[in-house]
Amino acid sequence: PRKFAVATAALVCDSLLPNRLWLARAPMRPNLFIVGAMKAATTSIAQFLSTIDSIQMCPVKEPQHFCTDLYEHPDFAALPQIRAFGGQEWIRERDHYLALFAPSGAARYVAEASTTYLYSKRAAQEIAAFNPDARIVILLRQPVQRAFSEYLMNRKIGLARGSFSEEMAADQIRVQRGEFHLFERYVYAGLYAGQVERFLRAFPREQVFIAAIDEPGQNVNTVAARICAFLGVEAPGPVPRLNEAGLAAFPGLNRVLFDSGIKGWISRTFPDSLKSVFKRLYYSDAAAPRLEEAEIARWTEVFAPDIAELSR
Repeated sequence: PRKFAVATAALVCDSLLPNRLWLARAPMRPNLFIVGAMKAATTSIAQFLSTIDSIQMCPVKEPQHFCTDLYEHPDFAALPQIRAFGGQEWIRERDHYLALFAPSGAARYVAEASTTYLYSKRAAQEIAAFNPDARIVILLRQPVQRAFSEYLMNRKIGLARGSFSEEMAADQIRVQRGEFHLFERYVYAGLYAGQVERFLRAFPREQVFIAAIDEPGQNVNTVAARICAFLGVEAPGPVPRLNEAGLAAFPGLNRVLFDSGIKGWISRTFPDSLKSVFKRLYYSDAAAPRLEEAEIARWTEVFAPDIAELSR
């Protein structure tokens, strides 16, 4: 009986060993999500966290997997040049998504950063169903300043046509109608109260980090240090400055290149050395415009009820 038991055990171990090796090579499941807001230093924070040994960041900047409601938005199919610009990814298939995260025994956190998750109405519940133990990092920014930063980006790539106030007014009307554009979210994406509440309903409060990068006494570096404390990791140094605003030297040409998809093709196809030459010719050295105090005051009033609810 003893010999039979030993032989049986050996056979069982041999049959399980391939499965155990497969499990060791299986993709990691993300357990840290940086969910926005857009234009609130999320790219810089993600790059900062990627330098920490115990954090494995997704190699795709924004996989945007857990926002299935946005895949159904009419703008998604109508604006392929935006989806292609800057190497953006919208990864629907779960196997494709998980394959982004190579196995790493040293990583305590496997992370990704997708700003769409904050204003998506499904993402919080979808992430919670995927990993209820996940940590969530929500970065906020004064909503008018956030909107202006998005406006500068959209003007830079050729999407925005009007002035900042004109674009804000148009989006305000859309919000009042219960609508929003997928890629022009000046007012819509700054209505934080409902966005934050969805994550607080989906996750225990101790798993959710919330900070505004520009509240009094805070900046990106102090917020980054607080995130490290929240995660129980050591902060490696200052946060890099990424995605800064710029101006097109030829706005009319900018719009044509954007609408035609040529600009996205250049971004995807050209090597970095050629793209750097193109950028020097294409973008102006002029300083980006600044918001007037009157505009900040005017549009802050639009967000005032939501700010009060967010504070509560």
